[in-house]
Amino acid sequence: MNWGVLIIPSCLAVVPAMGSGQERPAPTPTPAEAPRPEPIRPDPPPPGFRRVTSEPTAVPTPLSHPKLVAALESSEGEDTERVALFDDGALVIVQTYKGRHTLRKKELTPAEVDLFRWVCADALLVPTTWGMRERALGDLMGRRIRVEVADPAGRVRLFETDDLTQLPLAVGRAKAALEDLRGRFFKADPKETRWDPKGVRKGDLLRYRSDGAWYVVVRDDSFEPSLELQETGGLRNRMLLQRDQLPKLFENPADSGAPPLPTARP
Repeated sequence: MNWGVLIIPSCLAVVPAMGSGQERPAPTPTPAEAPRPEPIRPDPPPPGFRRVTSEPTAVPTPLSHPKLVAALESSEGEDTERVALFDDGALVIVQTYKGRHTLRKKELTPAEVDLFRWVCADALLVPTTWGMRERALGDLMGRRIRVEVADPAGRVRLFETDDLTQLPLAVGRAKAALEDLRGRFFKADPKETRWDPKGVRKGDLLRYRSDGAWYVVVRDDSFEPSLELQETGGLRNRMLLQRDQLPKLFENPADSGAPPLPTARP
């Protein structure tokens, strides 16, 4: 057997297979995916600080509640009167007479409030064992008086008395100081009595200075020597006054504010 003839064809069979293997294209490498950019985040503010933006957040203003400094209240039957001083300088008097309430206010300076605290401070040292005397049966409907004094923390000491009970000296001093403040509502200030009453006409409303009641002019002095005024509510009291008496008894209409509604007209 001729082995050379057999080997050559087999070699020829291998060569085309090797040639076909060289002509096969190389695989294309897959490109790596580009990393996604991370979003830019603001740095957290350091502790103890607040980030300020173009539109700052509105901070609500805390409400301040005035605290009582001292008060004097007197009552007789159903009628009462209370004068109270607060730490913001507000001096208020509230009068109740036959079911009608009247409120008026004045302002004190901070120096006056501090001075008043100093005057009333000794009343807080009065022993709590002090008490008013027992009232006689015939005096049960007499005038009752309450003196209230507050300490810097807001705690209130209450002293009840009447016109016949002897008070401790410190409480009596505080009561006298409160009565002096009360008198400010019944003293005519020269600046308040200088308004010109020439423009007052029939139908005008005037506020009585002593109790805040409103009066309407029901008749002017065009043909009479005096003006006639009538109270718009309550007891419907009437007055006959000369025109030049009005500034002493009534407030300036420009400063009295709006009258209560509805208002009775003649």
